[in-house]
Amino acid sequence: MLQELLCRRKDVLMILPYVAIVQEKISGLSSFGIELGFFVEEYAGSKGKFPPIKRREKKSLYIATIEKGHSLVNSLIETGRISSLGLVVVDELHMIGEGSRGAILEMTLAKILYTSKTTQIIGMSATLNNVEDLQEFLQAEYYTSQFRPVELKEYLKINDTIYEKNCENVAEMICKSLSKSRVLTDLFPREYLKHKEKEKQEVIKNLKNVSGGNLCRVLKHTIPFGVAYHHSGLTSNERKLLEEAYSTGVLCLFTCTSTLAAGVNLPAR
Repeated sequence: MLQELLCRRKDVLMILPYVAIVQEKISGLSSFGIELGFFVEEYAGSKGKFPPIKRREKKSLYIATIEKGHSLVNSLIETGRISSLGLVVVDELHMIGEGSRGAILEMTLAKILYTSKTTQIIGMSATLNNVEDLQEFLQAEYYTSQFRPVELKEYLKINDTIYEKNCENVAEMICKSLSKSRVLTDLFPREYLKHKEKEKQEVIKNLKNVSGGNLCRVLKHTIPFGVAYHHSGLTSNERKLLEEAYSTGVLCLFTCTSTLAAGVNLPAR
């Protein structure tokens, strides 16, 4: 990616499945852009300019969701600038087989293959089944690795007992249970209320500010225990506040949908 931006002087498009992951990559790569002299541009939600600004000196790294990436490619084709893309990186490539979003991703890649002979496509996934078919479609080489530095194991802790995970919807189960105050009383000692108490109140205050004074009653009762949920029903500002609180240790338990599980780096152990 850096080779395309700095040596070959080409723009790069990175396509990611969720807004939260786009925002994480923007945060992580912006400092590299400042130091090395390229722009990092966000194409997610309401952000992004079509067609993108054409620059002579510095090149751009576009980080986009699937839908925004498709719109960006369309605008580059319409303005005759698709060859300015030197590299397209697609994370979670297996989503090409999932409903309408998969169709959008497939159209995006097909358009790039058809309109630009100089743009390289790199797709990444840990759960691809029909690798040979996809390899033929992309006219690509296939590389795989089974290496994992730390063996992945999943467990469920209830009170002082640890169980092996055998339920695929543990997060959903906990989310539904958190609305009942007795579950909090059973699962979490009262000492949890004293852990970073001031910081938790600050989180509640900030959440009220960004939501116009209306805070979900579940979060109001669970945040003092260091517990919160995260899903697409929250606004981007609310999600960001909760992610920061979890990253800094103010919150100790996050129940979430695939928005976070798909790859946002948080200090879960």
